[in-house]
Amino acid sequence: MTKDLQQKILQTAKELFARKGYKDTVLPDISSHLNIGKSTLYHYFESKEDIYKCAVEDEIEHYIARIEQIFNDESHPLEARLRQYLTLKETLTEHFPVLAQSLSDFMRKSNPIYLKDIIRGMLAREEHILQLVVSAIKSTSPEFSSSLPLRFFPLSLFLYLNISLVSRDLKEEGEHDPDSTLITKALLKLFNIPQA
Repeated sequence: MTKDLQQKILQTAKELFARKGYKDTVLPDISSHLNIGKSTLYHYFESKEDIYKCAVEDEIEHYIARIEQIFNDESHPLEARLRQYLTLKETLTEHFPVLAQSLSDFMRKSNPIYLKDIIRGMLAREEHILQLVVSAIKSTSPEFSSSLPLRFFPLSLFLYLNISLVSRDLKEEGEHDPDSTLITKALLKLFNIPQA
């Protein structure tokens, strides 16, 4: 039961952080959604900051696992896997809203130091996965080349995130929605992959 309750607290907190943001989510919000006392939260987590850190780390683990799943699925050609990888980035705010928010804060330099280190670690893990993928490609296709350094692909996450955040703001104002698929098309072209 203890691990289940800890997961329920984390899931509820993630939903609230995604909807209200870190600053506007308070511990009584989390405890009242679960019909538990605030002291029960402190049994599992030291503070709101601790819950947020765990929420970000949890979404990072799921994000990295999804990237690994995409590239390990050899039933699809490489081009399709790269498209899936870039689509994952396009839809980050939908699937990983707490991570997207923390990355947005990272860009604005309003993240606590511990989150900066966690995000840098995530980007390094993503780059490492891509290095393995490119090494495997080069071993089977020596003619393969990319006009971009691998570091660009993990960092492209910030391009997608910017488009997504601007898109959300524009929708709220009734304006036209920018097309994040343009980034995907440009990256596929730079990676010498034909458009579908």
